[in-house]
Amino acid sequence: MASTAKRKTSPASFLLKLREVLAREDPAVISWDGDGKITIGDPKRLGDEVLTRYFRHGNFSSFQRQLNYFGYYKVQGKGRLSACVYTNDALAAAEGGPPDLPVDALLALKRKSSREGAAAAAAA
Repeated sequence: MASTAKRKTSPASFLLKLREVLAREDPAVISWDGDGKITIGDPKRLGDEVLTRYFRHGNFSSFQRQLNYFGYYKVQGKGRLSACVYTNDALAAAEGGPPDLPVDALLALKRKSSREGAAAAAAA
């Protein structure tokens, strides 16, 4: 008898660590808004003090790249190490009501496939 049950996939390691960072760290450095946005108030401190506690590096650019892989993009902030805000359309669309999404909502995000990235690059 063949099993037709769907396999449950666990959230990506990056998302689990990101949830932990958002829950434990100083909101002046990085915070979660109830509408699915991530605010990075102090990118330098995030890279120097926070990232190495959760990831194998303290490289802010690598952290940004991971956010991009999961559909986040910068909507506010100019310059390399200035305060910035990232949003994700999948979370914004899922909200639909008052801004009170729990931070666990980000665990449902899926990483973009290499095909999606290639299609977006070709369209640009």
